[in-house]
Amino acid sequence: MPGKQFYLIFFLFLSLSLNAQYNTNVHSISRREGLSNGAVNSIVKDAEGYIWFGTWNGLNRYDGSSIVTYLPGNTPNAIHNHVIREIYPTRSGPVWLLTNKGLSLYDNIHDRFTSYFT
Repeated sequence: MPGKQFYLIFFLFLSLSLNAQYNTNVHSISRREGLSNGAVNSIVKDAEGYIWFGTWNGLNRYDGSSIVTYLPGNTPNAIHNHVIREIYPTRSGPVWLLTNKGLSLYDNIHDRFTSYFT
């Protein structure tokens, strides 16, 4: 039966080979990079390749280099609540949002929101 050193060396080589095979880059995104809030409830990738972050203070869309933040406003096409609970992307581009005040649909063609069940 092999000793403890054998297993340690085996797992070390296994770890190094897996790391070389599945080398990935990790990029940290925080408030410093423009995220509207550090408390993130939901993260998804949509059909267009955007990464969406639903936070306790707004919806954030990340394109790999910059963040666009959506917050409630005084216009009828703005998002209707700042707390984003869940994000549900569709295959064709629009994104459904579950907020503290109901359901919203983000129209990716016109860059606007429609609220339901507020």
